[in-house]
Amino acid sequence: MKSRRSAGRVALRTWVGWPGVVVARTLAIVFVSIVLFALVAPRPQLNELRPAWVLGFLTAFALIALSVRRWGARLGRCIPVLGRAWFAWAVGALTALTGAAWGYALCVNNGWDVGVARDTAMALARGEQPNVYEYFSNYPNNISLVALDRIFVALSGWLHVPFDVVVVGFNAIMLGVLSMSASRLARAAGGKGAGLLAQLFVLLFLATSPWMAVSYTDVPVAAFLTAGLALALVPRTPAWTVRVWIRWILAAVLIGLAAALKPTAWIVVIALVLAGVLAALMRASASGPRASVRPLASALAIAAMAGLVGAGLPQTALRVSELDADRIVAERAFPMAHWMRMGMTQKQLQTAHGTVTMYGGYDVVAVAQMRALATPQERNERSLAAAKEELRELGVLGTARFLVAKTVWTWSDGSFGVWTEGRDASAPLKHHSAPARLIQEISSPSGAAYRTHNEAVTGAWFVILLSAAWALWIRARTLWPTVVLTLVGVGLFLVMFEARARYLVIILPLVLVLGAVGLFTEKPKEAGLSEPALD
Repeated sequence: MKSRRSAGRVALRTWVGWPGVVVARTLAIVFVSIVLFALVAPRPQLNELRPAWVLGFLTAFALIALSVRRWGARLGRCIPVLGRAWFAWAVGALTALTGAAWGYALCVNNGWDVGVARDTAMALARGEQPNVYEYFSNYPNNISLVALDRIFVALSGWLHVPFDVVVVGFNAIMLGVLSMSASRLARAAGGKGAGLLAQLFVLLFLATSPWMAVSYTDVPVAAFLTAGLALALVPRTPAWTVRVWIRWILAAVLIGLAAALKPTAWIVVIALVLAGVLAALMRASASGPRASVRPLASALAIAAMAGLVGAGLPQTALRVSELDADRIVAERAFPMAHWMRMGMTQKQLQTAHGTVTMYGGYDVVAVAQMRALATPQERNERSLAAAKEELRELGVLGTARFLVAKTVWTWSDGSFGVWTEGRDASAPLKHHSAPARLIQEISSPSGAAYRTHNEAVTGAWFVILLSAAWALWIRARTLWPTVVLTLVGVGLFLVMFEARARYLVIILPLVLVLGAVGLFTEKPKEAGLSEPALD
């Protein structure tokens, strides 16, 4: 007769049931397919990539990954300091400092939404009222960015340092939080080695990224989401204690902050609810209705608190920004159908290295049409009509080919769209010290090693996707459904709506964690990710 302890372990290994297995393994197949399509039929990116060089870097990083998989555990035993908690903190600090150095070296006067929000914040701080209310009526979600920039402007004055220094410092702090949170998730899933590897991946893909210099929401949102999920999902505890509720409240606040800054982060809230429902159904079928109460109530509690924070913060952001609320016309906001319509566009762009096909990107014509129409109904109808027309022209097979090409194009840029927004690539760099020039040689479009660096990180990114696919496949029954559903949700969002590689940054840490776990996964374990989420 099985003991209660062993019976519980069986339940833990099978609690997600066949729906969780299907979703996780489907995502694994998608990741592998993206890499195969990108290698067999590479699509030109806005940042030039030489396919042969990408393949070469992929091969080199794959050999390194296989060596880590074979010898990593032995190395950890030989050098025990690698698994110490203080060493993880040291790597997190190094990651933050590296991100600060990279960000400082790559500062420019960004254009696009970043420039609008920054210039607005500075003008409001001087007591001016800039002529930006049509823009913020169209894009009210960017008001939160203005509020954040107002805080940066105030800190810049209090500390007597340039605005850029405050931005880079904030991004560096967020990166440190992200590094430690990724380590926490990966250690729970694959042990100390996976935790260290996840931190090294964060160092490679984010600390050395030009996005560290940009006053935008991608890096903070990635940090908030990763930290929120780490608090919500690790460690599993058997009871609802005060400590557990404090951790969940902090997790909800962080996820709510992310949702307030970037609407895409609401997908995590939805994933929490779906994960709770899935857990409740599986538990109810295995052990009766009473067993379903805890996972469902836990997930709904965090999702509800995060929803309250995410829904309430925009009004606070409006007050902090000091924009004139009476001049922001809610009826002028672009409808959801507009983003769907732009997600169906396909256009050719001439670049210095040839013609690049953009799938589902920003469309100037669509934006002009939206601004010319007077009512929400007209804008919604025009967007839906344009989207339907695109679908009719493509046909069934053409639509399928377009969506595959869009997915591959979006997910196969290991640089995640650096220097491709607005005028950023041609904007002059602000800092020219010797260390800054060295970083600029690697990560600036004018640098001699810029293309090679992008090819290297793209090759490494493909290895991460393959390793994450292995983790999803072999651990399909034991992975956190919240993490898997978040990745699936963002993937579907990018299929349906406007998409670009930059939009992946907010979920990049989750893929990096799975990539690290994949290199240390032999078979499902009874700890870490094998524990049910929010139980």
